[in-house]
Amino acid sequence: MKNYFAYLFMAVFISFLVSGCGSDTITNPPPVNTAITVNGRVSDIFGSPVSGINVIIGGQTVTSGADGSFVINNVTTPYDCQMLELGGNQKYGYLYKGLTTASPHLTTGSGIAAVQYTSNIVVTFPGGLIPAGKKVLLFYSDTTNVIYGKINAGPVNNAVTYPVVWSNNNSTINGKICALVYSVDVSNNILSYDNYAEAELPVTSGLQSIWQPTIADFSLNPGEVNLTAVINPPGGYSIVTSVLCINFSKLTNNPFLLVQAAPLISYTTTPNISGLVPSGLPSNFTLNLFTRIAEPSGANGYKSTIVTAGVNNQVTIEPASVLNTPLNGATGIDTSAVFNYSQGNGSGVYSLQTTGSNNTYIVYTTELNAFFPNFAPALNIEPGTNHTWKVTKYQGLSSVDAYVSMELLHFADLPSVLTSANRIFTTAP
Repeated sequence: MKNYFAYLFMAVFISFLVSGCGSDTITNPPPVNTAITVNGRVSDIFGSPVSGINVIIGGQTVTSGADGSFVINNVTTPYDCQMLELGGNQKYGYLYKGLTTASPHLTTGSGIAAVQYTSNIVVTFPGGLIPAGKKVLLFYSDTTNVIYGKINAGPVNNAVTYPVVWSNNNSTINGKICALVYSVDVSNNILSYDNYAEAELPVTSGLQSIWQPTIADFSLNPGEVNLTAVINPPGGYSIVTSVLCINFSKLTNNPFLLVQAAPLISYTTTPNISGLVPSGLPSNFTLNLFTRIAEPSGANGYKSTIVTAGVNNQVTIEPASVLNTPLNGATGIDTSAVFNYSQGNGSGVYSLQTTGSNNTYIVYTTELNAFFPNFAPALNIEPGTNHTWKVTKYQGLSSVDAYVSMELLHFADLPSVLTSANRIFTTAP
């Protein structure tokens, strides 16, 4: 199986995670009607700071600094927070309802950091380690970055070049290179996990790093065990795809990292999952089942679940919200219009997104009703313009505080993310 799934995961993840995250705990939020100082930050989805973003709380407007930080004094809880991205062709306005946290972490959704670094790791494997019928999964991870796995099919007789891309304003990173060798049959079904090695290795942008492991470095034989799971989609939904991954985030010191997973086994629409997984890897590896679902109207979602070998894992996925009003094709919509949608199953944070020709407006709330956000005069509603709207639900989050108080999540920590079908309306002239 090709390693392109990693990039598919990233595209899917970005499409759902428009914003959120910070290091503040919400276990003891300040009481209602308490005056606080808000010390927040703005970053891209990789955690790199984003400057020049307007943040508005209680009529006070500030701009994020070079390190992405912003400070607003004398804020009464609970408070609403607006964030405006006005630099690109498509402008974004975000509204976070009912916050109490003093340290919100707001994440821009229009793109990634301007600075990205690249390097190549050249790996020379011992002769004969990876003959025909075997594959090797390479993976690199450090404490703050997202770097995907690469799979090479045997025979591997020459050096393998593994490209590394990262974005965190550090041109040199210090991480760990890992290699897992496994055997497959002619249909690429995994038969056994044979060898594993790892080593500390710094990489620098624009330079080439070398790893030359020996046979002795591959002395660990992980072994294998069968994993089974049953996926239970909601009524009317079908399974689009499922991918069983090794999740490498736990290699790092930071337990809350964005997607760091390497695909091992891909499935299509089957609800019954079965396959061999490693049984003897270090404890900081986890196994993760990533499942996407969809229904004919366009509603869709995904769930990422830690699964365990030796038990019959049950994965139940909830339905997305149903959009009630405005009706599809409604006209004359303005800031007095109420957008109403169903809860689906269980609690969560809802992201109401409306998109016109040049502007995108997003509201984060725990309520089942929201108004068209008013960001005038910085971001006016486009009159007489067709818009689409949809609602994304982050299952299991109890408050918008929880949403902006999460660090960027790795696969294993993601809640279910469920997105409604798109509906169309036209704004008032």
